[in-house]
Amino acid sequence: MFVFLALLSLYSLISFGAVRPAETYVVQIAEIVAFTILVVLDVFRGRRLNLFFLLFTGGVVVLMSATAVKMAVGLFAAGWSWEAARRNRGSAQRFFYFLLFVGLLEASLGLFQYFVAPSWMPGYHNTVSISSGTLINRNHFAGVLEMIIPLSIGLAYSASHLRQGIARSYLLLLGGVFMAFALVFSLSRTGMVSLLLTVSFMAAAVRTQTPQRRFAVTLATVFLGLLAAGTLWIGINTVLARYGELLERGSVSQVGRLELSRDTLQMIMANPLGIGPGKYQDIFRQYQTFHSESLFEHAHNDYLETAAEWGIPLSLIFWAAVALIFILTVRAFAADRASAQPGVLLACAGAIFAILIHSAVDFNLQIPSNAILFFSFQGIGLCFATASGSSLIKR
Repeated sequence: MFVFLALLSLYSLISFGAVRPAETYVVQIAEIVAFTILVVLDVFRGRRLNLFFLLFTGGVVVLMSATAVKMAVGLFAAGWSWEAARRNRGSAQRFFYFLLFVGLLEASLGLFQYFVAPSWMPGYHNTVSISSGTLINRNHFAGVLEMIIPLSIGLAYSASHLRQGIARSYLLLLGGVFMAFALVFSLSRTGMVSLLLTVSFMAAAVRTQTPQRRFAVTLATVFLGLLAAGTLWIGINTVLARYGELLERGSVSQVGRLELSRDTLQMIMANPLGIGPGKYQDIFRQYQTFHSESLFEHAHNDYLETAAEWGIPLSLIFWAAVALIFILTVRAFAADRASAQPGVLLACAGAIFAILIHSAVDFNLQIPSNAILFFSFQGIGLCFATASGSSLIKR
């Protein structure tokens, strides 16, 4: 099952995040077909079907088929990854290593774009961002790296438990630093802030493990030290100039984020039960008070956009569930229930934390590739945090 999830993630990333309708449909069809085949094979083999997986994933399949909920492709990944981890928990780490390899390739492309061929992409010239990997927008590229960098830290944490694993730990951390370089030179301001907060959060989480406090210090020193030194050496002026834009008079108004959020809140208050999935760009113009010549497809805030489209009650339930899974993952890591689990739990917690921060000013979860990754970590985190789900749902 993780093989399918790996291929799905890879396809969505190399197809510009699967944001175009044709690629989105391919992802949706692939998910529906995979679910159908899995159920048929399980029935044929006489395997006992998990009721939670059937109801949740089957419901998402219906949702994808009947509505325009953009997060549905990601929600499918949550159920699929949960079941995949439940059936074979050992495969989760191999899936993480695959994603780490993909993240290194994305980072390499991003750095190549920044230093050698600005805005170049395979088969496409990007007019939006100088450095964005295989995605169109630098913020969504940063979102991908924000989720994969914690994998390097989580896997390094797992390796630190093994004999002669120290060398592997440092190598994995260096891989994370390399991806962090690419994130810095994507010039995504929120991406940089999210990265720093995520690494700090993960270092603080590791410090809760008394025997691993030395690893926490090593993590913070090696990761942030090498990142800062490399950034200073390569070109801190560019990064500072990017942040300097925030201090320019009227820069926030030019970006329009505050006005966008304000007008979206007005739309939510006028439609507390939601305007309907996928209708944001159509209805928002009625409440738009700035840049009337511009069309906004998204709210640049996942929390506000879900509230606007789904309604306040449903969006509160959704985000409460996301927060609960995050809390369970962090608590399970702090409890350190089994030596094979903490690294995976730490990686999932870090990846979820990063996007929860970034979602306050962007719409990563409206990008299929990013939604698939985020909800995969949710599913895996929930499975590991609940001891294969047995404490939450009876098989």
